[in-house]
Amino acid sequence: MKESPAIVIEADKQLVEEARVMLKKGSDCSWRVADIYAELSGKGWTQRKIAEKCGSSQTAVSFFLRCVITYVIKNERPPFWEAYKEVRETQSSSIQGDASNEGTEATPEAIPQAPENPTVAASAQKSKRLCMGCQAKGEQRGCTQCARLNGESAAREPGDDTEQVRAERKEQEAHERDQEGHPLPEALKPPFLNLDKFETLDSLVRQMQKTINELVQLPGGEQLARETRAEGDSNKTIYKIEELNTLKRKIKFTRPHSICPYCLGKANKACHGCNGTGWVSSLTWKGAEDQLKEKLSRV
Repeated sequence: MKESPAIVIEADKQLVEEARVMLKKGSDCSWRVADIYAELSGKGWTQRKIAEKCGSSQTAVSFFLRCVITYVIKNERPPFWEAYKEVRETQSSSIQGDASNEGTEATPEAIPQAPENPTVAASAQKSKRLCMGCQAKGEQRGCTQCARLNGESAAREPGDDTEQVRAERKEQEAHERDQEGHPLPEALKPPFLNLDKFETLDSLVRQMQKTINELVQLPGGEQLARETRAEGDSNKTIYKIEELNTLKRKIKFTRPHSICPYCLGKANKACHGCNGTGWVSSLTWKGAEDQLKEKLSRV
């Protein structure tokens, strides 16, 4: 049942009033203002009408809407002033065009300002990238993820031992050893740092198998179903493509697992265990003699 025109008009008035109030409160409410603009736009309102009714400018409305489009998922949004800055920088030519056409600029209250936080202000001046965790908090405390994004070394304050820091330290320590617990020499750290890419590939293959299993049981998936193999029993049957099972096995058994027990990680080109890489897969490790493994553990 459609809502009556009177109800719709009243709802629109409430959104406009809320937007006006939020604009007066400043940057802390800017995301809510942007969402209101997006809701009114979805109802068929033009940017000019939204600007006139909400007390802003068409230029500001345009950029607020672009912020919403850029960051659709609300729980992954950065502080609004960062999103606004990003949109202005990437759409600089559009800003000039809109301003000349409209003959007006965004009202001061419509332009979000950076919060008065020295750490955030400093990072903004240097145009540093923030990880999702720091984006959510609106601050950068030198976390490992932010440092990696900016190609820097993370710095910690004395006594800074939060749960996030401990998790990051644990992750860093994990990259210092192979899957069997052997300390990694500097030359062998890069291959093991790329293990997360193997995890990504494994996740993608599992997602493909899951989607295929769903699709072959839906209209349109009948021909694809002929290429699958049923696994399970009468209670639960899963349809899989064998080529993806093969790919998953290859991803699992070709990744770096341990320092080579044959050449002790020296990466000798003549080594029949690692073929000059300095590391071996889990299959090669399991096939190595115990005395070789013991020798490696003593190095």
